[in-house]
Amino acid sequence: MRLVPRTRDVSLAIGSAAHETLYHWYRQRRAAMDRIAARHQVQLFGEAEGTKDWRDQEEHDKLVYGATAFKAMMLGYARTYANDRHQWSYKRDQVEIEFQIDLGEFLFQGKIDLYARQGTTPFLVEHKTAKTITGSYIERLAMDTQTRSYIYGATKGQHLPVKEVLYDIIRKPSLRRKSNESLDDFTERLSDDYCARPSFYFYREGLKYSKDDIESFEYEMRQTHKEYQAIIDGEYGPPDDPRTWGPNDSTCNDFFRLCPYFHICTQGLERGNGSTFTQLEIMHAELGESS
Repeated sequence: MRLVPRTRDVSLAIGSAAHETLYHWYRQRRAAMDRIAARHQVQLFGEAEGTKDWRDQEEHDKLVYGATAFKAMMLGYARTYANDRHQWSYKRDQVEIEFQIDLGEFLFQGKIDLYARQGTTPFLVEHKTAKTITGSYIERLAMDTQTRSYIYGATKGQHLPVKEVLYDIIRKPSLRRKSNESLDDFTERLSDDYCARPSFYFYREGLKYSKDDIESFEYEMRQTHKEYQAIIDGEYGPPDDPRTWGPNDSTCNDFFRLCPYFHICTQGLERGNGSTFTQLEIMHAELGESS
C-alpha cells in the first residue's frame, strides 16, 4: 500500500544518525568526530521539533533525550576505537558499499557499512546501536537475517572474498542530564563515562559464514518473495486490505514498542487511521523504481 509512518521510530532515528556519523568518520580518516557528531545532533533536534505534532509526549521526550546524548555517544565511540582508521586497511569507496543483485523476478539491493582488512583477513563491519547488550542478544546474532544479507550482498553482488562480519554494537546511554547542567557539560560527562566503562557500552562479535549459509539465505529470500507475490496477486483476498494478509503477530510488540501498523492490520484503513501515515509514490522509493 506504500504507506509509511509520518514519524520515524526513535531507535531508528538515533541508529540512522549513528550510521551516518560513522560513515563520515571512517571515510574521512582525519575528520574530527566532534564536528561530525555535532552536525547530526542538530539534525536530530530538528527532527524532534518538526515531528512533535505527530508524536505522543513520551516519544517526543525520548527523541529529545536521544538527541541530547547523541554527541557524547559518538565521542565515546571515537575515543574508544581511535585506532580503527589506522589499523584497518580500506579505501574510501569501501565505506557504505551499495550492491544490487538481479534475481530474475526481483532485485535485491542493500548497503554494507564497511569492507576492510586487518592483515590478510577481509571482513565486513555492521554498526548497531542497542538499548542493552545481553547474552541472549549476542547469541542470536549468528541467525540475524540482516547480517546474513550483507554477506550475501558482498559475495554475490560485489564478489568480495569475505566470510566474516564484525558486529559492532554501541549501547545507548542511560545517564540523565542534570537540571542545572549545560549541554556541553553533559556531553563531556557522558562521553567520559563511555570511555571509563568501554566494556559496558561497547561490544564486538565476529560472525563467520559459510557457502551453505549464503545459499540458505537466498533460498529463504526466494520463498519470501513467492509468498509476497501471492499476496499481491490476490490469492488470499483483496491485496489492498491488510486484514487479508497472513498474520505475523510475533512482531507486533518487537523493538520495545507497538508496531505502527498495528491498528491498520486489526481495523483496516478506516477513517482516522491513515492520518499518521503518508504514501510513497513508488514502492521502496529510497532504492529506486525497479526494486
